[in-house]
Amino acid sequence: MFDENTNLNEEKIAENKEIEEENAPVLENSQVTSQNNGFSENQITPPAFVSPQYVYTVPVLTKEKYEKMQIKRLSLVAGLSFLVLLSIMWVFNIIAVFLLKLFLSDTDKVMSLLSEPALMQVQQIVFSITMFTLPFIFIYKLFRFRISDLISFKLPKGKNSFYLFLLGISFCSFANIASSMLEQIFDRAGINYEVDFGESPEGVFGFLLSFIATAIVPALVEEFACRGILLGSLKKYGEGFAVMASSLLFGLMHSNFEQIPFAFLVGLVLGYITIKSGSLWVAILVHAFNNSISIVYTYLLSGLPGVVQNISYIIFLILCMLAGLFAMVKLSKQENMLTFSENETKSTFSQKIRWFLISPTIIIFSSVCILESFLFFF
Repeated sequence: MFDENTNLNEEKIAENKEIEEENAPVLENSQVTSQNNGFSENQITPPAFVSPQYVYTVPVLTKEKYEKMQIKRLSLVAGLSFLVLLSIMWVFNIIAVFLLKLFLSDTDKVMSLLSEPALMQVQQIVFSITMFTLPFIFIYKLFRFRISDLISFKLPKGKNSFYLFLLGISFCSFANIASSMLEQIFDRAGINYEVDFGESPEGVFGFLLSFIATAIVPALVEEFACRGILLGSLKKYGEGFAVMASSLLFGLMHSNFEQIPFAFLVGLVLGYITIKSGSLWVAILVHAFNNSISIVYTYLLSGLPGVVQNISYIIFLILCMLAGLFAMVKLSKQENMLTFSENETKSTFSQKIRWFLISPTIIIFSSVCILESFLFFF
C-alpha cells in the first residue's frame, strides 16, 4: 500500500514538472516584454499612464502698464488732432491761392489781395474756427470720446473765479516780458528773427475786425481745444500732468520761437485756472483780455510818443502785479487752491510726460512746428 501511494505522488510530481516546463517560455516572454517596456521583472502589466501637467500663466495687466497704455493712446489722439489742424491750414492756403490765380492772371494782384489787412483778418477768423473745432471734435469722437464729458461750460461761481481771473491776467502780462526779453536776446546776438503778422486794418471797422480775429475768436476756439478737450482727456491721470502736457502742445502750436515760450507759460496758468475754477469760461476771459491788450496798444496808443507808451505800459504792469499779489493772498488762504491734486496713479509725473511725448503723432507734430520756427531765421 505504501509503495502504491509513493508511485502516485511521483507521477503527480512528474506531471507538474512537465506543465511548468511547457509554461516556462510564456513566462519568460512576458518578463522580457515587461523589461522592454521599461518596467521591472516583477511586473506583468504596466502601471496606469500619467499625463504631463501643463501650467498656463495668464498675463497680469498691472495698473502702471494700464496707465502707460492709456496715456499713449491719448497722446496718439492728441497728436493726430494737431496734425489735422496743420493740414487744414496748409490746404486752406493752397485753395485760396489756387482760386485767386484762377480768376486773376496777375500774380502780383493775387499776392496783394492775399496780404490785404481786412481780408487777412477774415481769413484768420475762418481758419481759427475751422482748425480748432472740426479736427478735435471729429478725431476725439472717432476714438469714442464724449465731448460733453471732457468740457465744462458751466458758469463760474464765487469769488475764487474773480481771483483766478486777476491771477491769470497778471501772469500773462509778465509772460509777455519774457517773450520781449527773448526778442532782445536775438537782436543783441545779431540774429534777424522776424515774424510778420501782417498789417492791421484801419478805422473803426478795422479795429472791430481785429478785435474779433485776435481777441474773441482765438480765446474761444483755442481754449475749447486745448483747455477743454485736450486737458479734459488727460486730467484723470493727474492735474499737474494734464496742465503740463497740454501747455507743451499749446506752445509748440504757435510755431515760432518768439511765441512758443510765451504760449507755454500762458498755457500753464490757463490750465491751472480751468482746473481750479471748474469752468472753461474764466480761462477764455483771461485769454481774450491778454490778446486784447495788443489790439488796444496798436489802435489807441500807437500814435502817442514812445515815452508815453512806455510809461503807460509800466503803469499797466504795476497794476497787474498788484492784482496778482492780491489774488495770491486770497487764494492762499483756501486749502489746495495753489496746488494740484494728483490722482491715485502708480506711474510718476516724469513717466507720464515721457509716455505722452514719445507718441509717433506727437513727435511728427513737434518736428513740424520746430522746423517752421527755424524758417523765420531765413
